[in-house]
Amino acid sequence: MDSGSPSECPRFPVATAPAERPGFPRRRPRSQRIAKPDVKDKRGAKAAPRFKGRIDLENVTFGYEPDRPIIENFTLNIAPQEAVALVGPTGSGKSTIISLIARFYDPAGGAVKIDGRDVREYKQRSIRDQISIVPQESVLFQRRSGRISPTASLRRAAQKS
Repeated sequence: MDSGSPSECPRFPVATAPAERPGFPRRRPRSQRIAKPDVKDKRGAKAAPRFKGRIDLENVTFGYEPDRPIIENFTLNIAPQEAVALVGPTGSGKSTIISLIARFYDPAGGAVKIDGRDVREYKQRSIRDQISIVPQESVLFQRRSGRISPTASLRRAAQKS
């Protein structure tokens, strides 16, 4: 079984990243983008309740530059406890979608909802306190003299727990 093929991995539903869908322009590399998050809590925003886990992106449109959307009318529905893999080439919007869910950015159109409520109704901090993000390039282990061993930061974290 070729583990690189999403169609042969029945355990996880696969959401194709927007750039692989017709009508979605390819995004410029991160080093060439102008990214200035200017997300503010709206007046009257409340602390988010403990999430059950349903995530809905409804017709989301977003661009790092207002006149150049990189995601247009993207819809994705994830049920609680469902594992979903976002698969696509570099620059296809995978990290951007995660950033929208965590409210590092707000969509230009559509809505990002958790448990049926638009994330803009909540204080950003109360959303992020309930979300864990593992960076794409996390380094937990290093190769030393032919052996793989934990990094110093992982060893320190293990000692504290």
